[in-house]
Amino acid sequence: MLLGEAYAKAKKWDEARKAYEQAIELKGGRYAPATLAIGTLLRRQRDYETAKKILAKAVEEFIDPTGKAKATLELARIARVEGNDGEALKLLERALRLDPSLPDTYYLLGTQLAGDRRNRSKAKKFLQVYLERAPTGPLADRARRLMSRL
Repeated sequence: MLLGEAYAKAKKWDEARKAYEQAIELKGGRYAPATLAIGTLLRRQRDYETAKKILAKAVEEFIDPTGKAKATLELARIARVEGNDGEALKLLERALRLDPSLPDTYYLLGTQLAGDRRNRSKAKKFLQVYLERAPTGPLADRARRLMSRL
């Protein structure tokens, strides 16, 4: 897994995927963290159809709710990019139920709801929770900017 993460960080996508696939092989053909990593990699490469299949498999493979929530968040990101706001919202709500401790869920819910005037106060609350949980997180500045416009 570490080798795959190093390759992914260097944007060496093919090498990263091979490393993740080797991790799956070493674990007997099923290793949810590597399946999630491959799905995330494919999302980043904008291969959304394949990523959705892999991420759905990751949701099924994970036993723990945190893993299921992370894979569900990736599926929500794809739904957003594809313009399927209803599906994205449904997936984000599911991720929140699975594991309410993940800060990115709150950020994504906040940004998802911010576009609808009726939900701006909810959006602001979700963004505030994100900032409470990850005040210096990678999305903190974006969250603050969006909150100031709501």
